[in-house]
Amino acid sequence: MQMLHRVKLNSFYWYIDFQQVLSGGFRMGVMRPLDTKTPSYNIMDLFFLGGPHTLRGFEMRSLGSRSDNDVLGGKVSLLTFY
Repeated sequence: MQMLHRVKLNSFYWYIDFQQVLSGGFRMGVMRPLDTKTPSYNIMDLFFLGGPHTLRGFEMRSLGSRSDNDVLGGKVSLLTFY
């Protein structure tokens, strides 16, 4: 069993003029086990990057470490965007 800590600050908008808007923000997540003696992680709870909600232009969950062409996911995630 693990505990998830996710901080999500999305969509800061700065209006430059009537036709231009600058936006940005960041997302951060950390996963840590509740039982430190035998840590185990469910693959569905791990963090993945790629897709329209994290990195446009990449397929969904396509970025990160791989094993036999499968993305492994991670226990820490930091994404900044503008």
